[in-house]
Amino acid sequence: MRVATLVAAVLGGQVDGSTVHTLWRLAQGNPLYLRELVLGGLDSGNLACVTGVWRWDGAVVTSPRLIELIEARLGRLDAEVVELLEVLALAEPVGVQLLERLVNPEILAAADRKSLLVTDEAGQHVQVRLAHPLYTEVIGARVSRLRARAIYRQLTTAVEGGRPPGGG
Repeated sequence: MRVATLVAAVLGGQVDGSTVHTLWRLAQGNPLYLRELVLGGLDSGNLACVTGVWRWDGAVVTSPRLIELIEARLGRLDAEVVELLEVLALAEPVGVQLLERLVNPEILAAADRKSLLVTDEAGQHVQVRLAHPLYTEVIGARVSRLRARAIYRQLTTAVEGGRPPGGG
């Protein structure tokens, strides 16, 4: 069943096209994630019926239940893998060569084996991002401001060609 049809049936009315697109992009076909996104939107008031059409207005809200679902999917991860996921959540997509300057390639391989990453190839350039957009939302929301600053410093150093402190 299409996202538009499913959401319209749940909400009992027409749903704005950009709202459907946002929900489709974030849920990526997972009906449980879609349900939690809709419930979170209703609870926050960001998903509301305006002149007979349901629209999402404002930031995507990750409900506590959705966060629990994503964290359960991610499972227990080594600290090094979590650090890699934080980098990607803040800066994706990131070139694989740049990531290999930031983290040990074995950590990259471990995250890949757990299906936490996807790659996009364009010629000789390989870009890495998190496997699901909600991973980006949940992991990115957990990153403190100080940790984010450290990540951006590491990325800057790596882009400039050096090996950042603490990098693999």
